[in-house]
Amino acid sequence: MHYSGFQGLTVGEIMTPRVHSLPADATVKDAARFFLDHEISGAPVVAETGRAVGVLTLRDLTGFLERHLEVEDTTDLLHQELRDLRREVGISDLYLERLNDLRVEQIMTPRVLSVHDDLGIERAVRFMTNERVHRVFVTDDEGTLIGVLSASDIMRAIEPPKKANHSVARRSGTRG
Repeated sequence: MHYSGFQGLTVGEIMTPRVHSLPADATVKDAARFFLDHEISGAPVVAETGRAVGVLTLRDLTGFLERHLEVEDTTDLLHQELRDLRREVGISDLYLERLNDLRVEQIMTPRVLSVHDDLGIERAVRFMTNERVHRVFVTDDEGTLIGVLSASDIMRAIEPPKKANHSVARRSGTRG
């Protein structure tokens, strides 16, 4: 089945134009606070030019913490803190103090899934489906990050189906 409601629509017409991003040279501590302040779980990482160079997610951050931070206290404390971090989408001050010198670009995922703003929606949906993602970043001709296209944006763009006027035959229970 082929949905034709997207015919002629481009990514730039339905994307969310404002996207929260992190500078590549931001500290991981700043990124953790950024996630908390904006109540988000991930953001694109941009160079000074505005070009997206990676993505940092809460999963990247907790994975890094789990693999690399040494805690003087017991291992049980570390695992408990990480469980709390995941549950509350926050980071304890114990860990934040250790993240002052670590930069976002050191732990980000360097692969940025993006589409151009003039790409047709059908092709963008196919790309997202093939990549198994619910959002992609949107760039202009210079590769500058200008927005994000999410599955929610796509759902909002779908025209509501026209209601059919069907009569429902009711049986009265008598035979004629």
